[in-house]
Amino acid sequence: MILTLKILAIITMTTLISVSILGIILLAKILNQKRYSNYIMEKLCQHMYLLTKKCRENKTDNE
Repeated sequence: MILTLKILAIITMTTLISVSILGIILLAKILNQKRYSNYIMEKLCQHMYLLTKKCRENKTDNE
């Protein structure tokens, strides 16, 4: 009976540890993807700002 409980405890701990490690790896990948997405979004915003600024300067120069 005690041996069965020890084996069950070891299996449970191993399962929980592996799930925790996989969770940490998954969160790290999600964080990296989110960081990359924010970087791309920031670059798009900067590009749009520069385009609108250039367009406004051209309009004022033409008038």
